[in-house]
Order: sequence, then structure tokens, then C-alpha cells
Amino acid sequence: MCEIENKLKTIISGSLQEYFGTSWLVKGLPKNTYTKAKKLADEKAYDLQLNSGDDAEDVNVWDFVSLADYVSIVTNGKNWSSFFEEMLVRPEETRIAGGKEAKTQWILRLSAIKNKLSKESYSVPVDEYSYVKSVYDWIMEMLTL
Repeated sequence: MCEIENKLKTIISGSLQEYFGTSWLVKGLPKNTYTKAKKLADEKAYDLQLNSGDDAEDVNVWDFVSLADYVSIVTNGKNWSSFFEEMLVRPEETRIAGGKEAKTQWILRLSAIKNKLSKESYSVPVDEYSYVKSVYDWIMEMLTL
């Protein structure tokens, strides 16, 4: 699951950086997503400096964007039509009705599964394992093209 999230994070940030340049975080993220991530990053930076004297410059806002937030980012403004529509629609979902919201539900489903996995007692059902594996295989294949 972590590898899927990291690959998605790389795909999304890379596309936004390429399109928006150095101001990609502000221009590419919805304001509420950016504000929430920035607040979490600032709190982490504050705690780092206060408790250990470590350099807070290593705290990156992008590291505080959650998997569930990816949906609002890829569907934000022209992000979807500019690059994510071609990139982040699973092949078996290209013809489903409902537009970008329906075609990005797989990200929310992964996020829900990830949240369940954080519980110690959670046992992954076969259907969820199969789903996560199919997403993993698709993303790995996409990255090799």
C-alpha cells in the first residue's frame, strides 16, 4: 500500500511541477488541501525545532497531503483535463459514467483500505487484497511505459 501511495505521490507531484513550475504546490492544489497540509507541516516544523533543535527546512508540505486528498488535487481546476484524465483512469474504468468523480473512486477506495490497515486487528479480506494488487500491478505497468 505504501508503495502505491509513494508512486502516486511521485506521479502527481511530477506532473504538477512540470506544468506549474516552482509554484506547483500553490497553483496545483485546491486551497483547502494546501492550507490543511501547510498547517500540519508547520506544526511538525515547530515541534522539531522546539524539541530537538533540528532544522525545520526538511519539512515539506507535500509530505502532509493524504491519499484521500489526491482526488481533490487531480480533479482540481484544469488538472484533470490537462494531464490526469489520461494518466489516472484505470483501463477497466475508462467507460464508466460519472465523469472524473467516478473515475477517481479507486483512490478513495485505496484510502479507505489504508485506514482499515492502520488498525492492529484488521485482517484484509481476499477481495480487498485482490483490488489493491490490481491497482499496484496497473501503476507499476504504467511506470514502465
